[in-house]
Amino acid sequence: MHVTTLAMVSQVAEIRGNHAHHHVVGFYATDDELVAAVTAFLNEGLDRDAALVVVATAEHRLALDGALVAGGHSTEDLTTHGRYQSLDAAGTLATFVRDGTPDAAAFASVIGTIISDAGRGSRPVYVFGEMVALLWDDGNVAAAIELESFWNDLATRHDFTLYCGYRLASVEAREDLASIKQVCDRHSNVLLLQNVVVDERTLLGRTDTDSVARMFVPAAATLRGVRQFVTDVLASWGEDRVTDAAGIVANELATNAVVHANSPFRLTLSRTASSIRIAVCDTSASPPEQLAVDPHRIGGNGVAFVAALSHAWGTEETPGGKTVWAELAAT
Repeated sequence: MHVTTLAMVSQVAEIRGNHAHHHVVGFYATDDELVAAVTAFLNEGLDRDAALVVVATAEHRLALDGALVAGGHSTEDLTTHGRYQSLDAAGTLATFVRDGTPDAAAFASVIGTIISDAGRGSRPVYVFGEMVALLWDDGNVAAAIELESFWNDLATRHDFTLYCGYRLASVEAREDLASIKQVCDRHSNVLLLQNVVVDERTLLGRTDTDSVARMFVPAAATLRGVRQFVTDVLASWGEDRVTDAAGIVANELATNAVVHANSPFRLTLSRTASSIRIAVCDTSASPPEQLAVDPHRIGGNGVAFVAALSHAWGTEETPGGKTVWAELAAT
């Protein structure tokens, strides 16, 4: 079962830190995953007597309407009573984007009025938005990041809860850790809605080569995906005997990126005739610190585990961050 509602985001609260308002981002692989997550979010709003604002693509608006109706809600009645607005994302973007650049004053006027009207009488407002995702998908990443900041600025003047959705394949395809981090940093919580089963189309390479990589976002569920990724790739290489050790090493390196670096990361598996190399690249320049293993200490033993399970490991500086790597003997 996927983590989808605000009541369940506490598992990543320590990763993201504290924000003044709820601004959640969900990275999804399929439309069904997104619709299920956003439907749960909207239903939570209805349970709290909130007004709902959906700013999405035509396909997702139709799917969300259907999901609400299937759940026993009349979207017509909700709309009549001012509790539901369904707006086209592209059309709404056009009201405040000038030559590819969002206009802060126009955004505050257009979106601020929508939220203010929805929240009349001190009613909570729940917003699902895809405008940022449209900008990202169009390659206008700078505008997407700027628009995320506009939402946070708006939250200083209006009270609302916001859920953004990004297609994971679109984010991974850019291979741009710095931009992905900027998106994540502008949210109070980061959720991964994707199944942990590795789809070969999400790999930055093929399993019939000697090097395969995948991008990951800094969400708690990511760590399950890391272990599955390692298992699937090593199985395709016929290196099943090192799966357990490699899974532990990859999990520790990924945990360092997510929890300590608070960063998206690229995990690369590569092989030679004698070794399996696991490398994690993130946006932090701070190297991991190896501490003596203390069985009474909660956490902090990860690097020691990596050192014990590998015949070599190290850290390399990269533009905008670092890569931590470890090598295991191939079977």
